[in-house]
Amino acid sequence: MAVELVVEVATNHGGSLPLAKKFIREFAQAGANTIKFQYQRARRLRKDDPQYAWQLQSQFTHDVYAELLEECEDSGVNFLVTAYHPDEVKMIADLGCRRVKVGSGEAGEEPLSFAIRESRMHPIVSCGLTAPEGTYFGRAATFLACVTRYPAPTGLAAALMLTGKYDGFSDHAIGLNELKAAAVVGAQVLETHVQLVNQAREPKRFEKTIEEIRELRAFLDEDPMKKYIGRWSN
Repeated sequence: MAVELVVEVATNHGGSLPLAKKFIREFAQAGANTIKFQYQRARRLRKDDPQYAWQLQSQFTHDVYAELLEECEDSGVNFLVTAYHPDEVKMIADLGCRRVKVGSGEAGEEPLSFAIRESRMHPIVSCGLTAPEGTYFGRAATFLACVTRYPAPTGLAAALMLTGKYDGFSDHAIGLNELKAAAVVGAQVLETHVQLVNQAREPKRFEKTIEEIRELRAFLDEDPMKKYIGRWSN
């Protein structure tokens, strides 16, 4: 089974629809299977929150998310959105989405999980702050191992995956080694943040470039047996 590669645009578009569409087109061509955005609304934050001004600038209307979904369809990739509040779940479902992302900070929130269950969308849940057994999803979810540090330390992906609790890995580390390690030990979904030159805010070190996503896609598509060096191939 091919590994699903989810690239997280987050709010790097800064509220620019043309830039958001550029993210979709560029990373679809680079080999991503799914492009992910966030549905967070500034009105959920206090006005003195450090993130308030940026969230206000970068939030999209419901109609714009529908346009981004259409752009993903035209580019041959899946569209995915992170929900942060139960009220947002219905809005995302109304777009026609069959899946929804839940961040590690919200993974243990009961009202959000119940809203997702009622929506019949399949949840993809990062578990950096809450283990799968600490959520309200049971096994009716795709669970991603996650180290909730930005950037995250390296050397943990394989160990987390080998616990058998997770279906994939959500990455915040610098470079590709954690993603590659997770894939080698069986991750079926990989998620990672991405950047573009001249995006709306300063790129972060853990955000992957187009070149890195191309390299990762090539690695994921390799047939390990063709490069196997062992006594049977010699």
